[in-house]
Amino acid sequence: MQSVTILPSNPTLSVGDRVTLTAEFRDQNGATMSGLVPTWTSGSTSIATVTSNGSSATVTALSAGSVSILASVNGVTGSATLSVAGPASPTPVATVRCTPPVVTLAVGASASLQATAYDATGNVLPGRPTTWSASPAGVVTIGNGTVTAFAPGSATVTATIDGRSGSCAVTVPTQQQQFTLAITNQLIATVQVSVQGQSIGTLPAQSTRQATIASAPGVEVTFEVVEPRLGNRVLGDRMSGRWSLVAPTGTVTLTIDNRIGDQWYFAPVVTNLSGTSLLMAVNFGLQSENRCQCTVPVGGQRVFLGYYRLWSNSVVHAFANGSDYTGPYRYFYSFANQIPRGSGVLDFTFPIFP
Repeated sequence: MQSVTILPSNPTLSVGDRVTLTAEFRDQNGATMSGLVPTWTSGSTSIATVTSNGSSATVTALSAGSVSILASVNGVTGSATLSVAGPASPTPVATVRCTPPVVTLAVGASASLQATAYDATGNVLPGRPTTWSASPAGVVTIGNGTVTAFAPGSATVTATIDGRSGSCAVTVPTQQQQFTLAITNQLIATVQVSVQGQSIGTLPAQSTRQATIASAPGVEVTFEVVEPRLGNRVLGDRMSGRWSLVAPTGTVTLTIDNRIGDQWYFAPVVTNLSGTSLLMAVNFGLQSENRCQCTVPVGGQRVFLGYYRLWSNSVVHAFANGSDYTGPYRYFYSFANQIPRGSGVLDFTFPIFP
């Protein structure tokens, strides 16, 4: 055998790539010889390794550099020069964006942030490791892109990728004080309840409901009786009331009854409290009684009498304490001349009660 030739003779690889080399054998006449198995070796196993496959071999590039790959048989050696290029330099990061750019969190709440790297032309560079940080300390914590609010304040969360940074602004508002508003409606009509001029809903007759309300130095709570109707007819004027609460905390309990400030209301839409001494009733055409069991002012005190007078023969009368619809009662005959047909509120000073 005259010569050993390795093909390809000058391969070029990148780190991590592989190539198959083949050894050719010729005699002194230049004729190809077969059936020979050479010994394959690498001039530097730190640059490339060789795995023999008989007359061919697989070469794996490990690090940048140049190395000779040898194939020897019967004292004759052939070589190829392998050039290994180092890994390509990554595209440099030009900008980093943190999204969403503005976050508001309550104490204890968390949100996910996303850091994205871009090259100089605006292309996304995926797979780059991100380092997160937050300042000042004590407002939020940040880990793996998850920000958690720790205390009220403002913080900047910074995402750093390959030396470039982007930031998100996180606000943790001071927790607003709240209080529980518990209202009992002792009327036999639904009322509309408002806080600071905004309706918070209706409260059915003879029921108690609660609501959580934001506290303030002054909180105005109002109620208004929802207009009761019979067909298309509105029964009576609306009755309303107001409470002015000063920096309320905890649970504030309010009761809607027939007294608002120093004014007393008697009407079929008003129900009773304990300890009543007078029962007011309106007779709808002498067909049915709709009795109002109410607290009572002392004799001679000014009251506002609500009435629903649907028919010309409807009357308003007072029952002595303990009597029922069919028991003895005393008419206030003066009402007959003062109450017109229809509905409304009568400003009246009660005499001594029965």
